[in-house]
Amino acid sequence: MIGAGIMTANFLGFGLQNPFFALAVFQSVVHAVMKSGLFLTAGVIVELTKSRNLDDMGGLAKKFPSFAGSFLLLILAAAALPPFGAFFGEWIFLQNIMVLLKSVPLLTQGVFFFTIPVIALVSGLALYTMAKLFGMSMLGVPRTSFLETAKSPDRFLLFPIGFFAAISLLFGIFASPVLFFFQLGAGSVSQPALPDFIGKNASEALILLEGLLCVIFALLLFLRGFWGNKRERESATWNCGHPYSSRMEFTATVFSAPLRFFFKPLLWVQKTLVKTPIMESNPWIAHYVCTMTESSLWEVCFYTPARKFFFWISAQVSSRMQNGVVQFYLSLIFITLLVTLILAL
Repeated sequence: MIGAGIMTANFLGFGLQNPFFALAVFQSVVHAVMKSGLFLTAGVIVELTKSRNLDDMGGLAKKFPSFAGSFLLLILAAAALPPFGAFFGEWIFLQNIMVLLKSVPLLTQGVFFFTIPVIALVSGLALYTMAKLFGMSMLGVPRTSFLETAKSPDRFLLFPIGFFAAISLLFGIFASPVLFFFQLGAGSVSQPALPDFIGKNASEALILLEGLLCVIFALLLFLRGFWGNKRERESATWNCGHPYSSRMEFTATVFSAPLRFFFKPLLWVQKTLVKTPIMESNPWIAHYVCTMTESSLWEVCFYTPARKFFFWISAQVSSRMQNGVVQFYLSLIFITLLVTLILAL
């Protein structure tokens, strides 16, 4: 969003009157609130399960429903789903891109066309990871013995998590007033020939979508109250007659395997299969050990060479500057003061 604001600063301005800069500020605040709640939630989960391993988690929603509810709101906000602020920020950002496509230079059009599928890819990955994260950490049955005797988290830990979840929801419900507040705070409005901050159509669509979500939520509450009085038989999940256990639940491998498969072209995967025969008379009966190592294309081709280059530059500079000559140090201080005075005046 900041990059789009810089590329359109010539005719939209270099302040909050530029919709992309204002959306960047809005998204920064929304993500700060949402991720603060997620960090606090992660700490509570680690404290309850006594582990940082995703395979040791599960079954928290049934024992701590209020905590799981707050976590679910934060998960939905992180997945950029309506009616949360992250969704409306990205949605209005895409609307402004589509409106400005005909009035920007060719280079900016190419950047905008590239931005749209990138946002779609990131949104899909966020939805997948957040859904898997909540399902594996909250649902199912407990995978560790710590949860059998675990006590409910302190209310002073639960309150900020619920507070951040509620703020994330309010940022989505009142996204339009907040964005217009940013426009008024900038002290100006956009040019008439260009779309205003959100645009009349976008604002009306935003209000319509919020109203539709409220109607759906009210309908769900009505159905819950209408059918909630009927008694239902409570029983365990059907499992072919076998007792349900945590060994039947998804593991962290299920979480990462689709991502590793999807990004396989960007990963250098090396597999090694070692075969050890158990019976010399029958080579088919053997013990197999498979090891797999992965290395990132970005790390091998870009990050590691850049790190070595900058380390070499810093070593060369430090070896020449740290020469033990007092006059040299005094001259550096004098030059620094001189440059500071020139910039300040």
